[in-house]
Amino acid sequence: MKSLLKLIKLTKLNRQYDQKDVIEFFFGLLLIFITVKDSGLKYLLWSCDLVSMLLSLNLMLFKSLKIYFFVFLVSYSSTIEWILDYFKMKLGFEAPKTEWMLETDEPLIYTELQHAAIMLIPLLYIFKYLKSLKNSSLKEKIKILSLFFILVSLYYLILILISYYLTLINFYDISENINCVIKDCGIDSGFRDFKGLIYYWLHYLRNLAFLFIVVILLLIFPKNKRFRF
Repeated sequence: MKSLLKLIKLTKLNRQYDQKDVIEFFFGLLLIFITVKDSGLKYLLWSCDLVSMLLSLNLMLFKSLKIYFFVFLVSYSSTIEWILDYFKMKLGFEAPKTEWMLETDEPLIYTELQHAAIMLIPLLYIFKYLKSLKNSSLKEKIKILSLFFILVSLYYLILILISYYLTLINFYDISENINCVIKDCGIDSGFRDFKGLIYYWLHYLRNLAFLFIVVILLLIFPKNKRFRF
């Protein structure tokens, strides 16, 4: 335990570390292993893998509440439909985005653990971040949330364009459909042109806008004392 603490202290000499930091460091390492084991280095461009790596680094090194909030926004706005389809599949309903999991012979435990991590771990920290905004004015809260909205929107735009470009130059095969930019994942739809990419980006922004409405309502109308910000 003491040797692991010394290893962690090398990352930031000006912080005091305790056993909670050791646990977070361990889970960060474990999440990196799960992510690389699931996708391999070449396919870390998948959005879920990128936020998984960012979450890992934040657990291990940065420990920033803002990064946890960013991961929360990205993971929920991009994977919530996948998660819903996953549970529909488990219950025996039609689930086009995840039905491939019933047909593959590859182990799915890494995929399942990774998505569980990026959906659940940020939830442990986002209320703490929202509480840190308690003394800010409503105008300041809206300003901060607007900045996050812009950052996540730019993240999606850049990710979509890079994924599409790398497919065009054959770094990724069309059949791999990295980040579902060529066509909808799990659905036999037509290939996207540039206009289709814009609509795809707006699809993410719609999910993101819904999340922001929920967060703003939590900040403005905190009825439950446990979550009073």
